[in-house]
Amino acid sequence: MLRFGETGPTLLSFEHARFVLGDAVSTDVREQLAIILAEWERHGGTPQVFAQGDIRAFQRAGCQNIFPITPVALQHSALDALLIRYARWIDVLFTFECPTWMDERLALHRNKSDPRKTWVVRTGNSEALPGDLILPVEGLAARLAEACQLAGQYRPS
Repeated sequence: MLRFGETGPTLLSFEHARFVLGDAVSTDVREQLAIILAEWERHGGTPQVFAQGDIRAFQRAGCQNIFPITPVALQHSALDALLIRYARWIDVLFTFECPTWMDERLALHRNKSDPRKTWVVRTGNSEALPGDLILPVEGLAARLAEACQLAGQYRPS
């Protein structure tokens, strides 16, 4: 479903992915992600989206696993409750424009005892939750579209 560059791993529909979006994520990025995630679901995947701000793009695309992070989450307990309630094995964690407090909460919930390390793709970097792949905020929607198109070349027919 996504592949960042010729040498990076290809994420297929069976991969367990979690996307966490901060309030600053642009409408363009949300629209592009909604397209990608709706296709991911059509291929049998169950990506999760935990999002601050506008979730209408995901609703319009028919995405099923969308969890709004309400302003109450600034108390940390709302995000913790969502992560606990919808906990599962995560192969890849995407964090886009997340504030520091969110990175800290995500790091606490990251299962360090898993035999495979969760791959972290993010915008910016964080001491609490370092990224394996750092994507620039500028042009992020285009980069996601390119990663989806590149992965399509590797999809079995």
